[in-house]
Amino acid sequence: MRNKIVFLLFLICSNIAVAQTTSFSVYVRDSVFNRPLKDVQVDILSPDSALMDTCMMIDLEDDYLYVCEFKNKHPYFLLKISKQGYETVILRIESAKRITPDPILLRKKPRQLDRAVVRASKIMMVTHGDTIVYNADIFELSEGSMLDALIEQLPGVKLQPGGVITVNGNPISSLLIDGKDFFQGNPAVALENLPAYTVSKVKAYQKAPDNAYLTRREGEKHPDDPWVIDVNLKKEYHEGLLVNAEVGAGTKERYLGKGFGMFFNDRFRLGVYTNFNNLNDNHKPGHDGNWSAGDPISGQRMQQRGGLFFLTSSKDNKTQINTTIEAFHDKENTTAFTASESFLNSGNIHNRSQTATRTCNRGFQWDGSLSLMRKKTYWHYQHHFDCSFANTSSSILSAELSQKPVEQYRLATLDSIFSLSGYSMSPYVTNYYSDLQEKKSDRLNYLGMLNSTIQLPWDKNLNIFAVATYHKTKSRTFSNYLLRTPSVSNETTFNNRFISEPKKGFALSLRGDYCLIEKGDNWKKKLYLTYEGTYEHNKRDRLLYRLDRLGNGWDEQGLYRFGTLPSTVDSLALATDWINSYYRNETHWQHTPQIRFCLLGDDVQLFMFFPFIIENVRLNDLRLENLHVKKQVLKFEPLIRLEYKRFDFFANFDRKTPDLHLLLNVIDNSNPLAIFMGNENLKTTDIYHLKGSWQLNIKEYAQNAYASFEYYAERNAVGQTRSYDPNTGVYTYKPMNINGNWQAELRGSFARNLNKTNHWNVSVDGRVHYNHSVDFEWTNQSDAINRSIVHNYLSEATLSLRYRSKPLNAGFRTTLDWQHATSKRTDFQKINSLNVLYSFTAQAKLPLDIDVNSDLTFYTRNGYEDETMNTDEWVWNMSVEKHLLRNKSLTLKFTAFDLLAQRSNIQRTLNAQGRTETWYNTIPRYFLFSIAWRLHKAPRQN
Repeated sequence: MRNKIVFLLFLICSNIAVAQTTSFSVYVRDSVFNRPLKDVQVDILSPDSALMDTCMMIDLEDDYLYVCEFKNKHPYFLLKISKQGYETVILRIESAKRITPDPILLRKKPRQLDRAVVRASKIMMVTHGDTIVYNADIFELSEGSMLDALIEQLPGVKLQPGGVITVNGNPISSLLIDGKDFFQGNPAVALENLPAYTVSKVKAYQKAPDNAYLTRREGEKHPDDPWVIDVNLKKEYHEGLLVNAEVGAGTKERYLGKGFGMFFNDRFRLGVYTNFNNLNDNHKPGHDGNWSAGDPISGQRMQQRGGLFFLTSSKDNKTQINTTIEAFHDKENTTAFTASESFLNSGNIHNRSQTATRTCNRGFQWDGSLSLMRKKTYWHYQHHFDCSFANTSSSILSAELSQKPVEQYRLATLDSIFSLSGYSMSPYVTNYYSDLQEKKSDRLNYLGMLNSTIQLPWDKNLNIFAVATYHKTKSRTFSNYLLRTPSVSNETTFNNRFISEPKKGFALSLRGDYCLIEKGDNWKKKLYLTYEGTYEHNKRDRLLYRLDRLGNGWDEQGLYRFGTLPSTVDSLALATDWINSYYRNETHWQHTPQIRFCLLGDDVQLFMFFPFIIENVRLNDLRLENLHVKKQVLKFEPLIRLEYKRFDFFANFDRKTPDLHLLLNVIDNSNPLAIFMGNENLKTTDIYHLKGSWQLNIKEYAQNAYASFEYYAERNAVGQTRSYDPNTGVYTYKPMNINGNWQAELRGSFARNLNKTNHWNVSVDGRVHYNHSVDFEWTNQSDAINRSIVHNYLSEATLSLRYRSKPLNAGFRTTLDWQHATSKRTDFQKINSLNVLYSFTAQAKLPLDIDVNSDLTFYTRNGYEDETMNTDEWVWNMSVEKHLLRNKSLTLKFTAFDLLAQRSNIQRTLNAQGRTETWYNTIPRYFLFSIAWRLHKAPRQN
């Protein structure tokens, strides 16, 4: 049985370390007592005694296996085995495809020391080829910590809101548990519900596709293989029942309830989860201080979510079924007060608005997959289905002024205009309106994919990839819109509108890939021929009904119940706004023959793609007249990617056809204050993209470094010309091509431990970004169109220092964000701002099984010409946990967010077009009391 486990572990490690050419495993024992030896240094040396790699130790409970994986170009190599107190042994090993050395026996040194001090230390991070392996036992976490708290502390790994993970700048495509997917498409479920104490190791590597056993030689990797994080559970958690639950209540009517349960073994997993709360976010105190103190969360949200996950596989893992079903019911109540200022040459425009929105959204989604791995064929089917029903009601009050109003309190201007009517006749009021809306939207989406690899009789492979999608949306909106323009007349414009917007469409795509030439040994050359055909059809209608045109009370607000329609079809037809209604059909054919060349060596991988795209698009738009748009485009979009050792270079050229509805020569004035025009002369946009990166991972002191350069430019980008009528406040937009937009960025990071005990860790990362932004200036209707060029410089730098120990984890982090924007425009206000964040975190294990987590963040903004944007905020969060029962399975928790009540619920932005300040109805401060329980039940051992 032990030999089977050893072989399985060895096989898994061999598949992960994709860059190896030689691999074997060895046991090390004491020569006298024949007992297994732990923490032995097993080094791989070249014939000239240069260090090539170090073997990794795997704990088998009753033995220790040292797995060796490395690149080898020599006819033989040296194996150096050393351990403190033992004599060093050096063996010569002849290179071969299969190496099976006998157990190595070490003799103790004959000289005895009078006194010896032994200090044991665990290795935080090791690398095997391009695979990074983190030892989870190094990171001290509180008893109730979940997987996200562990991921956040891994060197070189960043966890962003929403479960987005990057490793040394590389985005993670999926989160695996013991090599298998977990809650397809939703890594947040594992991050928030899988306990950190169940994790043994975390691996980050580029995962070869499942059909690689047919399409590639063993160990061959491609630079475009997606990066994944593979969480390996401890041996005792490979089988059994795992349950977590937490409920809580707090001030401001806050509540929390979540549960997670999973029954699992090596071939079967069944998991369920539920989460309902009105906490608005998932921030937790005491992790890394990454608290967005200056960016409030809009509104008050209540979410109710639940899901089921099922996975099963055959004994040989060649057949696998995976499915996930999730349901949700979310409610959101948002009130926002906004004060904005737009920069114009003729004089700035000031706007005040209030928006109250209530949204209820419910639905479910279903993801599933089936994989079949056979000797000469591979089949994989995957689908996604989601359905949602949303109801939204909103109320908008807005006023536009030619001068900045003097207000004694927030948005006093709106009260004066709509309630007191004392400001509405001011000569500075250009227009003001109210809009009451109700909207219902039903959506359905389906995506199905089939991927197959077939090995042909002449030892060639044919890859087939088919995709089918379908979507359908039904949207119905009622609107009572009341507009007044006192600068022109005292008359009131009332629009009683009903808008029906049905949409549906489907797309079919089929791709075939065949290897024409494959030859070479040390340097492998491959030439592929690929063809892909795509057909897409979309139907989108908009029927706009002006019920106020019917008269008989429909032109008066409040006479008919809001949300009702006339009783007869004829009456509704008479109210149709044919100028702004349409029936639209769009078809898209695309044929893409492609030649792909690959050159693969031990240290070099070169990929070149030469696709020739024949695109045929057509749009039929039926309104007062029948409009047609037809374009045939021939594109050549080459791509090259080169990877040399630790360097990666990427370059490609794309051509983007403008949206066809922008090419229609029509005028849309359905919004009385915004008129949209088409432009049939729009050109195709050319996109140039370059990126180079370098990364390094060193086991000693857990060092990792990353650096990258990126350049992005657009030719014939689509911008919007914007003209403004100062008398009525009407904006007119027209798309036009514009040149000169480009941006460049330098990014780098470095992290390492400061001592061998892994107590101290420091990390530095930063980026310098330049954006050469070219757009059209705001103009009056009589002004000529001018280009606006803004030079925007952005620099960010973060320094983190962390201390880890059994009783105390502490950290300090500071982030500097400097923005400098200049322009030759006369109305442009130079931006030279500096935002600084200082964060202190602490996690302490106190007597009586009490854990305390706390973070204190100071967020300061400086350098803005508007003094209201120069702010200082202290945000202090804390949680206290008391663990009960013998196995600490029951936890009482007290959580406090924003103890100092300084976290702002005002969001301010400033850019080249103007400034905006928005106040939200978020309650940033609250206290929460909760109780958590966890259970792990393993099967009985014989």
